[in-house]
Amino acid sequence: MSRYRRHGEGDLNIGFAYILLALGFYIGFPGFHRLYMKKYGVGTWLRFIPGLGHILAFYDLLTLPPQIREANMEAKYHAVLAHDSVIPELKAMKARVKREKESPEQVILRTAKKNKGLVTPGEVALEGNIPIREAKKNLEELAAKGFIEMRVRQSGTVVYTFPEFMDEGEDAKLLDI
Repeated sequence: MSRYRRHGEGDLNIGFAYILLALGFYIGFPGFHRLYMKKYGVGTWLRFIPGLGHILAFYDLLTLPPQIREANMEAKYHAVLAHDSVIPELKAMKARVKREKESPEQVILRTAKKNKGLVTPGEVALEGNIPIREAKKNLEELAAKGFIEMRVRQSGTVVYTFPEFMDEGEDAKLLDI
């Protein structure tokens, strides 16, 4: 299990951290509040060094609120990195960045490879998150340049073919335009 909580699982509570700080200071083993903040090394170190642990615990008494805020932010940051589903906007942002980096030809080629050499404007539009009109225009430009061929399935659907990605025998199922 990760040492970081998922977003929304509950933040560290400043009041509880103060109770742990006071309890540790009172019983002579300061550092419980650091363990609560997932700072295991320092928390253990404070518990077993007499005197110095009390001095640092007094310092923590003055600086506990910003430490708790920092621990909560760090936990959320790591949760986002570990789980894309934590913030749906993160997935949308990643898709936007990917789309901005990809040319229309890259989207078409990726779709063609995934579909074994056969693509339609609708498939390209869906894969590249672009309008069908734009996908069709890009496919027609590639066909005009001779990079791909326009063919018709037996069902009557117009498809654009990439022979280098097609399986053997798939060509026989298509009609020429």
